[in-house]
Amino acid sequence: MEFYMILALTAFAAAFIQGVSGFAFAVILLGVLPHFIDYIQAVGLVSLLAVIVVSVNAWTYRANVLWKLLLFNSAVILRKNGFEEVGL
Repeated sequence: MEFYMILALTAFAAAFIQGVSGFAFAVILLGVLPHFIDYIQAVGLVSLLAVIVVSVNAWTYRANVLWKLLLFNSAVILRKNGFEEVGL
């Protein structure tokens, strides 16, 4: 039970700092979690939680995204660098 409380408090603090500054979610969690669980498990857990936090931010700010510009720039980058360099 103690681990879950520490995880929840640390994740909340990391998500708050991520929301304010735009980064540091994984840095904060990976600074604390390896003291309680194996490092490999901590990386997996932090990756899953980071996807959730970033998805919430993306959904919140989706109205402010310039989709045409984003798609155009993505197409230019893929055309310039080639599809094989980005794994497509």
